[in-house]
Amino acid sequence: MRFPDGENLYLQLSETGGRQWLLRYRHQGKERWLGLGRVELDAKKAEEKGGTTLAGARVKASAARANIKEGKDPRAALNKRRAGLA
Repeated sequence: MRFPDGENLYLQLSETGGRQWLLRYRHQGKERWLGLGRVELDAKKAEEKGGTTLAGARVKASAARANIKEGKDPRAALNKRRAGLA
């Protein structure tokens, strides 16, 4: 189940209780979804556990939108970083 925050940012709740932030965007005419992190409501706990607050998700979404405006796919850039190529 997904709940919109605005500007294509969503809170997704899974049936098993997982919560994550997602950004919906279009790249080359295709709808894509970018995971922005596991939900953490407390900023201090987010730093300790590696989660993402709503404010943090909005910052990450803004950065991803900047890449989209430049014609870059933020998901591809994330995959390159994870693979150690960027």
